[in-house]
Amino acid sequence: MIRYGIYKKKGNGYEIRVCNGYDSNEKKIEINRTFIPKDTWNEDRIEKKKQHIMTIKKE
Repeated sequence: MIRYGIYKKKGNGYEIRVCNGYDSNEKKIEINRTFIPKDTWNEDRIEKKKQHIMTIKKE
């Protein structure tokens, strides 16, 4: 279950941080991803990719 996902622009790319809750020691489980969209992508495709990355669960 994803608690929250945030992103911020860094240069040409985006840094995405997703919190997947807490482990048994009450430590926050966070996943960090960075992606750089291709120059040909429009804003809708970039937004769709950011949302997709935020829904990926760590195995």
